[in-house]
Amino acid sequence: MRKFLVIGATAFSAVALTLSAASPANAIPVDNGMISGLCADLPGDVVDMGLEVAAAALDVTDATADNALAQTALAASTAGLVTAVINHVVAADTDDDVSVTGPAVGTAVTDYAAKTVASGAAFDAMVDAQRSLQTITNTHAFAGGVSTGLCLPPVI
Repeated sequence: MRKFLVIGATAFSAVALTLSAASPANAIPVDNGMISGLCADLPGDVVDMGLEVAAAALDVTDATADNALAQTALAASTAGLVTAVINHVVAADTDDDVSVTGPAVGTAVTDYAAKTVASGAAFDAMVDAQRSLQTITNTHAFAGGVSTGLCLPPVI
């Protein structure tokens, strides 16, 4: 008689697995040897995913630190731009030579633009690293639940 594996997800990615002779909508047909074949690899895959979670967590740490450095550099560049503009306005207002302050404003604008782009890229990298960590963490939790529910011997 053919059995069906019924998979039901609960809160927090917990997985409930049952074998049933009935065929509900969320059932998967299970042929002889299918579960033992899956269980030959799945526990090892879960361990490997755990290593991927650890690596992704380090990526988040690195990306967060890089983002903080980029934000600090942008803040310094913003202050430099403000100072250059003020110096130029004061020089123009007091009829001083603006041949030095004018190019300084141009240099500050160029630096500010570059730091803005770098800051945006660092922020995007941080968000991508966090998204990747969340994805692999959820996958690891789901696979761990399937592995535990399906591959460990039942407690009697």
